[in-house]
Amino acid sequence: MKFCVTLVAVVLTVSCAQAQIVFGVRAGLNSTVFFSKKDGNKSEFNEYFKYKQGFQIGLAVEKSLTEKFASQLGILYTTQGWKFDFEDLTKSTTNLNYLQVRVKPMYKLDIGAMKLLFHISPYCSYALNGKVKGKMMIDGNYEKHDRKMIFGSENGEMKIWDWGIGFGTGLQFDNIQIGFTYNRGFANLSNVENVYEKINGFALTATYLFR
Repeated sequence: MKFCVTLVAVVLTVSCAQAQIVFGVRAGLNSTVFFSKKDGNKSEFNEYFKYKQGFQIGLAVEKSLTEKFASQLGILYTTQGWKFDFEDLTKSTTNLNYLQVRVKPMYKLDIGAMKLLFHISPYCSYALNGKVKGKMMIDGNYEKHDRKMIFGSENGEMKIWDWGIGFGTGLQFDNIQIGFTYNRGFANLSNVENVYEKINGFALTATYLFR
């Protein structure tokens, strides 16, 4: 939560600076996975968690700070989650929907008619809702096991705030930016003592700037 407050403060500070502002829209694909530790050791179940595909869509605001440096703010609706497959006995897909704020400082390197982009992008996400769709093998047959995700601060609930940092690169063609980002989660989403849970993933995005 403190990280999210700090991120908002940075956004407000940058927004007050005098610089050229450009508005745009962003859309992309996500691929995310669940990771867990207990008592400092990797969970034995990590190998059964698989990547799940999702999407993101939202608005972008870019400020040119110098000829080579810019800062881009993204306000996004993003879908994340993971898949779980335990030896065909239990299968499930966890779907999570977030409202995300991302600040993306960028370095732009001219390479002819294009620009090569490098960025580090801290982000903060607020969980809107979530659902687990699963099935369990019982007496040789699969039975459905669906439930809504519960967010809160009690055991068995998932923390509502997530945050982390993205590392990425991309290309800019005139008004269009294509980017690839690795997102590393740092927030512990678990409320259980000595258990650490987070979401990592990748994103492929396209941003169109209205100049």
